[in-house]
Amino acid sequence: MSRRRRAFRSAAPAARALSSRDYQLLVTAHDYRAGADIVLARQLVARGVDGMLLVGADQYTGLAAALTHTPHLLTWSYDEARGR
Repeated sequence: MSRRRRAFRSAAPAARALSSRDYQLLVTAHDYRAGADIVLARQLVARGVDGMLLVGADQYTGLAAALTHTPHLLTWSYDEARGR
């Protein structure tokens, strides 16, 4: 199964759950370009996003600083040093 198809299958349940609560799921991607995640996050915040579901933690430190007043949940991350 392709990576895109797996990502869609993972997003579909979240989209349904959010829709049942009158929210919409908006997916963005930054292709792991340094700093692009922060730019996207700031753009979403400027447009009034209610919250963010973040995937991965590789560059989370800078991103967290940009989201100090925006609810967000960090998912799908693995800390090799901690084994979890």
